[in-house]
Amino acid sequence: RFIDLVSLNCPNFKHSSTSLSSAIHVLVRSRRASDAQALVLRMIRKSGVSRIEIVDSLVSSYEDFGSDLRVFDLLIRTYVQARKLREAVEAFHVLKSRGFCVSINACNSLLGGLVKIEWIDWAWEVYHEIVRCGIQVNVYTLNIMVNAMCKQGKIDAVKGFLSEMEEKGIFSDSVTYNTLINAYSREGKLEEAFGLMNV
Repeated sequence: RFIDLVSLNCPNFKHSSTSLSSAIHVLVRSRRASDAQALVLRMIRKSGVSRIEIVDSLVSSYEDFGSDLRVFDLLIRTYVQARKLREAVEAFHVLKSRGFCVSINACNSLLGGLVKIEWIDWAWEVYHEIVRCGIQVNVYTLNIMVNAMCKQGKIDAVKGFLSEMEEKGIFSDSVTYNTLINAYSREGKLEEAFGLMNV
C-alpha cells in the first residue's frame, strides 16, 4: 500500500496524524473501510498522540477532502474494538464539541462496550448526550440500556424507561423480555419472570 511504500522508501519519514487522517478519508471515500480502520488503529496506538489531536486531525482533513461522516463512526468503533472505552468516550465528547455527532450504530457500539465492562454511569452519561444531540435511538439502544438497568439492579425502573421509549416510537422485543426474565430469575423473582414468559 502507498502508506507503507512511503515509509519503506523514505526511512526518515514518519507519518503524522495529518498524513494518516488524509489517507483514512481517501480510503473511506473509496469504500475500503477495513484498510481505513487499520490506519485508525495505527493512529490510536501511536504513542504521545492525544484523543483531541486525533479528532482535530480527522475533522480538519474531513473539511479538506469533503469526506464522509462514517470516518468518525469508524474512529469510535475502532476505540471500542480495541477496548479503549475511556478514549472512545473522550473522542465522542470532543467530536460533539467540534459539531459532529456520530451515527446511532457507533453510539450503540460505545454504549454496549461500556455496559459490557459495567461502566454503567458512563453509559448513562453517553446515552443522555445522544438524546441531547438529537440522534435517533433505536431498539438496540433500548436493549443495551435495559441491560444496563438490570446490571444496576434497577429492574423496577425498566417499566418507566420502556414507556419513554414507546413515546419515541421504539418498542421492546424478544431480546428485551429475555434480558428481563434473566434479571428477575437472578434475583429470585420467579413470579415476575413467569409473568413475562407469558406475554
